[in-house]
Amino acid sequence: YRIAVIRRGELQQVGSPTELFGSPRNLFVAEFIGSPSINLVESCLRAEDDSLYADIGGQPLLIDPETLSRQPALRGYAGKPLIVGIRPQDFEMAGTPTARRGCQLRVKVELVEALGTETNVHFCVDAPPVITDEVLELAADLGKDEAARVEQRARRGRNEFVARLDPKSQVRTGDVIDLAVDTAQLHFFDPATGAAVR
Repeated sequence: YRIAVIRRGELQQVGSPTELFGSPRNLFVAEFIGSPSINLVESCLRAEDDSLYADIGGQPLLIDPETLSRQPALRGYAGKPLIVGIRPQDFEMAGTPTARRGCQLRVKVELVEALGTETNVHFCVDAPPVITDEVLELAADLGKDEAARVEQRARRGRNEFVARLDPKSQVRTGDVIDLAVDTAQLHFFDPATGAAVR
């Protein structure tokens, strides 16, 4: 089946749930699809030799070469502001066979939710949260409490992330851990328009 995402009476995107989740056309669709929501961070891309890195709270993430092939417009954002989205399931504990060098973040665990089939780990990234009309609109749809929480986070400059990890992960609140990021699955958005960068 196919889903149509409509915002204020205007069609944003039509596709299967998998298409909308994996290739959102804009920030609104990216935030609308998925639970927990996509993690968003203001970033700047840095070119080094033939590689491109995304700055995530002062930590560089090497963008997957296949991503650069599929999304050539990214190279035009080197040295410019950009919004980077990381889905919670695109994290895993570092040290696993699939973890790639240059694709890790060191974080301090603030909260652990052991849910049986998965473990959600909450942590903060040292970068301002992304507060756009789309983000505020979706927060308001979830109720006054969520909208107030988003605005409070923005005032404090706290950017809260969630990583969905294997339930066997031995992680506790207060731990400093290294998380590998599947940078082939990163999402990129223009901060001025909210459109996905392809």
